[in-house]
Amino acid sequence: MKTIKLLLALLLTGITTAQAQTIIGKLIDENHVPLEYANIILLSPTDSSFVQGTITNTDGDFILDKVNGKAYILKASSVGYKTIYKNCQSGNIGTLTLKSDAILLQEAVVTARRPTYKMKGNALVTHVSNSLLSTAGTANDVLAHIPFVQGDNGQFTVFGKGTPLIYLNGRQLRDLSELERLSSKDVQSVEVITNPGAEYDVTVKSVIKIKTVKPKGEGFSTNIHAGIIQDHNFNHFEQLNMNYRHGGLDLFANIYYSHMGNYQEQKDKHYIEVDTLWQHRSEMDMNAKSHYINTEGGFNYMINSDHSLGARYTFNRSPKSKLKMTSDYEIIADGSFYDKQHYDYDWNNNDFSHRINAYYLGSLGKLGIDFNADYYSGETRQYQNVLESSEEYEDRHVTASNLNDNRLYAAKLVLTHPIGKGEVKAGAEYSHTRRLNRYENPQNYLPETDNEIKEDKLAGFAEFAIALGKLQASAGFRFEHVTSEYLDKGKRIEEQSRDYDNLFPNVSFALPVGKTQLSFSYTAKTRRPSYNELSSNLQYDDRFTYEGGNPNLKPETIHDLTFMGNYQWIQLFVSYQQRRDAIEFVAESYDKNPAITLFTRKNFDKIEALNTGLVLSPQFGMWEPSLSLQMQQQFFKNMTMGSLKHFNRPIFNGRLDNYFRFSKTCTGNLTLFYRSKGNRSIMLMKPNQGVNISLNKTFMNDRMNVNLRVNDIFASQRSSYIIYGDCMQFDKWNYSDTRNVRLTVSYKFNSTRSKYRGTGAANEELNRL
Repeated sequence: MKTIKLLLALLLTGITTAQAQTIIGKLIDENHVPLEYANIILLSPTDSSFVQGTITNTDGDFILDKVNGKAYILKASSVGYKTIYKNCQSGNIGTLTLKSDAILLQEAVVTARRPTYKMKGNALVTHVSNSLLSTAGTANDVLAHIPFVQGDNGQFTVFGKGTPLIYLNGRQLRDLSELERLSSKDVQSVEVITNPGAEYDVTVKSVIKIKTVKPKGEGFSTNIHAGIIQDHNFNHFEQLNMNYRHGGLDLFANIYYSHMGNYQEQKDKHYIEVDTLWQHRSEMDMNAKSHYINTEGGFNYMINSDHSLGARYTFNRSPKSKLKMTSDYEIIADGSFYDKQHYDYDWNNNDFSHRINAYYLGSLGKLGIDFNADYYSGETRQYQNVLESSEEYEDRHVTASNLNDNRLYAAKLVLTHPIGKGEVKAGAEYSHTRRLNRYENPQNYLPETDNEIKEDKLAGFAEFAIALGKLQASAGFRFEHVTSEYLDKGKRIEEQSRDYDNLFPNVSFALPVGKTQLSFSYTAKTRRPSYNELSSNLQYDDRFTYEGGNPNLKPETIHDLTFMGNYQWIQLFVSYQQRRDAIEFVAESYDKNPAITLFTRKNFDKIEALNTGLVLSPQFGMWEPSLSLQMQQQFFKNMTMGSLKHFNRPIFNGRLDNYFRFSKTCTGNLTLFYRSKGNRSIMLMKPNQGVNISLNKTFMNDRMNVNLRVNDIFASQRSSYIIYGDCMQFDKWNYSDTRNVRLTVSYKFNSTRSKYRGTGAANEELNRL
């Protein structure tokens, strides 16, 4: 505790205070959203003559250097807002608020294009509004083309950093299908944070912040969004958003429904070398179908420019999720025929969840206050039915049921206050989670389980950011105390019930060198095993394959060094990571029968990784290409088939996005991508490539938008790899129905958007659940 107090004292008092010859401040709107690129002008109080001027950055901050101690008049203005004047002297003048000007908003016409990319500390900001990306279709399509972001359909990763938290106007997206329901024209900017600071949970290794353009108008508005997707199945989704805004009150309600399918073909070769050399060859067809319902409603109320509050309720349900699969196996033992088996699988899932979030956002003088509280409850039930037919041995009928019941409540408080030329951010966070898991297998092929995990987490953090001339620096720390209790059939298990006390520092520097922007950052993070990974359940795949968790897993510690550079349309990214007690996927022999392979997780002493990326985004008239080149290399070794194997082969990725502006209302995109062979974990990933094309057209003065997309035109995408275990090798070829045609149509009536500003508490705990 003394160490923590000392570090806090250093952060709060040991850093340079403002020089007397500087005026600094921050500009926001009535919703507490920072105003970027606003005009700040310093005037003489005697004759209102111009002294000097600047513009705000993407955080709304501004600095006026080389002023003396005299009195001045500061003028702040931005298109669509009422201009304000303030008497000031050198020093920190705090936060200024601009109020909307309804007349100016109606008359404003944006004609200029902003820079596409900009560095902000250890983050890369992509300005989407008024660029070709704004015509991509949806926010999902926008993210798929952001530098160093990979993925689609809500399943995104940040290069070298894993799955990010995604925020929309400060609110974390729990339902990532919301990205598909947000038009790309409503996206103002996307900020990718590659090394999040102390404010975020220490398990968060990357963050994506999406900011929308300023909402306009009052009264009632609706947004209708629908789409169809044709692949092996016919899929469709529909959405209705409603909003009513009057004065400071904002009421909203949304409903979304989807019916989706997923077809896969797979061929496997499975080698197991124990006392007998087993060889399995199998072919599988799988088709999954799901119904999904999402409803939410809430309110925001802006008391005045300094205080706002709100609440949101969200209900999700998947009432009819089904998966059917058939597979045929040929089994060879020591080179001789052993058996042929046929499997018919039938899985049924039912799940639902409730979430309530409430927030308060305000300020008391120069003190900024951001408070969030969350409640979450959810349940998932899975039923498994497997019919096995064997030519040489007995047939089997395997049934199983699995119940997961989750509860969470949490609260988070963040305070900000200017200190000299900088700003300190400090806060606390508390969460309580409970996960109940029951697994039953009447035939007793697998053991039944009844366990419960309870976890309490208390965290405190502080971070100080300061501008020293052109250098921007920040440093902070986060302390977390975690108490975890593991119960088996109501009895506490001491070996799996643990307490953790950890201190995680972070530091970052950003400096422009001519037209080049550079940043360097270091963070210490952790990765706690998910509750599924801690489960003692075993899942029955077939007679020779099980899957399961590992209740003995320990959290891993991650040390991350990241360098980023930006020069006009060139972006560079380099990251080195060292993971201690690294949690990795493994394939081991099942202790009760070594001929059975168990896919599970375990801790390794140390794994290192190097990630590099380069993005080139020039412009040639109506054609705007973007070339992304990436390399990922891990440094890892493990025992396999009786010898030590190195898994160090790098993976190279390349993607070429071609944007075309045919007219003001019609744009297109052609994307080509390739991934080389290389190692990831204990796997050798096989090459993967594909081509996507899309066309976007707006009608009725942008109120209607139509997007047509063809994904994986040549059906060349694959999810294929080889897994190396202690005494086995698993070779998988997979096609996941990636070729499809998608048509989406959206229509806006008197479009406004909710001003909801809640950010949520214990977001990483919700991810673990």
